[in-house]
Amino acid sequence: MDNTPLQFTSEVLELQVPPDSGNGTSNAGIALARLLWHVPVPAMLTLIASLLLERHVLIVGQSRDTVSAAVAAAAALIYPFRWHHIYLPLLPRSFKEYLAAPMPFLIGMPAQLLPTLKGIPMDEFTLIDLDLGRCEPTAGSARDDALLLPWKEQLEAALHAAFSMLRSPTEHESNRLIANIMQGYFLKLVGQYRSHVYPEGVLPSYLLHSPNAMPQSSSTGSLSNLGARQDSFRGLSSMPSPRNGQPSPRDGGPSGRQTPAHDDTMKGHGYWFDHPGLVASHRHNERARSFLSMLRQSQMYEVFMQERLKMFATVDGGPEYSGDPFEQLVNSYLDNRSRKLAARLGSGVRSSFSRFTAYVKKHRRTGSHVLEGVTSFGNSLAGLADSPEAQRVKQLAATFASVAVGAGQMRRNFTEGTDLPGLSSGANQPQAVPHHRHTMSSVENLADKITGTLDPSAFFDNEEEDEQEAEDAAAAA
Repeated sequence: MDNTPLQFTSEVLELQVPPDSGNGTSNAGIALARLLWHVPVPAMLTLIASLLLERHVLIVGQSRDTVSAAVAAAAALIYPFRWHHIYLPLLPRSFKEYLAAPMPFLIGMPAQLLPTLKGIPMDEFTLIDLDLGRCEPTAGSARDDALLLPWKEQLEAALHAAFSMLRSPTEHESNRLIANIMQGYFLKLVGQYRSHVYPEGVLPSYLLHSPNAMPQSSSTGSLSNLGARQDSFRGLSSMPSPRNGQPSPRDGGPSGRQTPAHDDTMKGHGYWFDHPGLVASHRHNERARSFLSMLRQSQMYEVFMQERLKMFATVDGGPEYSGDPFEQLVNSYLDNRSRKLAARLGSGVRSSFSRFTAYVKKHRRTGSHVLEGVTSFGNSLAGLADSPEAQRVKQLAATFASVAVGAGQMRRNFTEGTDLPGLSSGANQPQAVPHHRHTMSSVENLADKITGTLDPSAFFDNEEEDEQEAEDAAAAA
């Protein structure tokens, strides 16, 4: 045993905490540029879709360091989801049999080993070659998973902006931008999940009125021809939802009602998640509904939602106060979405009122007075003839009254007492989230738009979808 006494020295050992890019502490220090630098954007879309659908993903290159770093970046790219299957940043030659495994994998391998894989079927692989910047299946081909992605064009434009700003394959400066793009995309896809979580024994309103009205999460139609690889969807081995315990009425829930028995619902920690309800919330985007239905079969989605159910059960106030980085973004996303919807609904109220008064003017009897406000509905309608036109006016009046009441309630709920735009002269007006047009003159401007907002999902907003959502909210009100 060495009894040499310790010696003091003036040398300083400096330890640095890896930079946090807002995509989870487990991903701190992982340079996302290590992947985007080598992989063209169309191939990146294929890779993202294949990871989310839990395919067999193989990343190859001559440099072992580059390959292992790219695999780590690929796993970090899909935060807040996590890869739960075979994960080998660098495959040893003696482990190449893993490539024949039926379960999903994310594996990196030196390109020199490719010739040794004879006999291993690779037709179901998503193969990324970092040296050639090439992907199999080819982007745009029938087997390309990217064709299944909702908001594919917006995601492609955002990644092009990030790619154009990269200065080095090892830089960390671009992490925040790339992470914001991906988290904004996932906010748009699943950011409304909280509205579909209920205590066990409590049913959503649509099931209270019609217990058989459980929306179907599967989607058929024009996307059926894009599902060539769905038929070979295999090896998902999703975790079963916990079924222990008897549901009990909570939070004012109806006594004796059971959580609906549906294959796509999830139960855990005294709560249940209505996945079909989340799918149905994208009623104006068939591609989003179809992709969510496929995502439900993945283990990463199952674990993600189970973690959220646990937050509801164990965190005082639920996920909103959990401190989770993604949940903080969900808070901003829901706030901005509420303000935007309230603003659009306010605009719709004014439009409905204008159409209603114009219709009364056109079809009233001689001597009748034009409707001057909501309180004069009855007097004005009493002077109308009992004709199809009059019935139409009465229908418009009822619709307007319902929308006006709903708008007032939304204003109180969403804007904490502030007035809707254009309905008063108050200074505290809710502002709609700006819609980012993809006709910007520079990618730097586009990147500023993505990183300069608390709600990165705004980049994926669609004007037509938003208007249809506002119309749905008005109808529901």
